[in-house]
Amino acid sequence: MELLQGKEVMQKCAIIYGRSFDPRTWRNWKRACKVPPSTPQRGDWLTPFEVKKLITLTFLKANNPRGSYSYPQILLEMNNPDKQDWLQAIAETPVNTLIQPCHGRDLPNTLKKLTGKTVPIDRLYRIGRRTQRKFSRSKQYSAKQINWWLEHIGA
Repeated sequence: MELLQGKEVMQKCAIIYGRSFDPRTWRNWKRACKVPPSTPQRGDWLTPFEVKKLITLTFLKANNPRGSYSYPQILLEMNNPDKQDWLQAIAETPVNTLIQPCHGRDLPNTLKKLTGKTVPIDRLYRIGRRTQRKFSRSKQYSAKQINWWLEHIGA
């Protein structure tokens, strides 16, 4: 059985949700989906079934952020035949393929969505100078390049 890291699943959910959320919200979502909390013995690893439950809840919350969903509602929505292929595909895709390309002027907003941290543009210029990689507001950044920036801002 293949396990997925909790942080990666949280990033997928943030992309689907359209914005980042704090760790407390993530714990509440895991509790609503009956996912056991991480422990030193278990770590923060999730089964594919737990991932599908969390992605389903994220999809429901993206459509109605203030809605309250019970565990049976999540399971019913998850077992909807229209969603089966979609859930399987999302659960198996790596996070970096879910990241949409963007221009440099939008890069701070994209990084904030993915990490929850505010990254000023001048910090991107400083990181670019330090690593001999130029940052430009007009340049189009691919998902691979956005991942590079994620690694270098300390996310």
